[in-house]
Amino acid sequence: ATCTGILGVRGGWIRNSLQPARGFSTKEMEFTTTPEERAEAAKMRQGSGGKSGASDPGISQKKTSASASEEAVKSLILSQFPAVEIDADHKQKYVLIQVKADGLTNPIHLVRGRKWASYHKDVAGPTLEKIRMCTNVPGIRYSVRGGGRILHDSQRPAIEIYGYSYGFPWEGDKYRHDISAKLCEAAYPGYEIIHINDSSLGLY
Repeated sequence: ATCTGILGVRGGWIRNSLQPARGFSTKEMEFTTTPEERAEAAKMRQGSGGKSGASDPGISQKKTSASASEEAVKSLILSQFPAVEIDADHKQKYVLIQVKADGLTNPIHLVRGRKWASYHKDVAGPTLEKIRMCTNVPGIRYSVRGGGRILHDSQRPAIEIYGYSYGFPWEGDKYRHDISAKLCEAAYPGYEIIHINDSSLGLY
């Protein structure tokens, strides 16, 4: 089930679960951003595929055309870019990436989280580069909508989604962890998915 942390007790659950007693040191919760990192992230925020001469052995060789059905285009994209890729049993920085392409009426969203990432740009980088190298989806392009933190606990099992990114601030200060929550719910059936769509916790 998907729950929102804005509703009282859920917000309390998220607060409690992020205390150092859960195994995360206070140092882990300190801000980790620099002017240089924010400037680099801003340059990465939008881009498109079809880089000249690019090839990636991990990308399917299937071809599509402008006349392909929307479902076929969606399937082709998701076969190369899974909707959710996060690390297990760890608190991690995450980003929400929006993908558009010729033939798509509605954009596709991708959730990416990595426990080793120092910055949100480090989380986004590999997927954004793969999109830029993609040559078999006409008109493919991306934008990073925002980011925050994900706490993945397979023992509960639950996923908590919250916070924000200095490198990829939410456009118009409109948090969309709800989109990430729906994707995680589909990717992790049987988990409780909790999200909070504001900055009331003050968590980066």
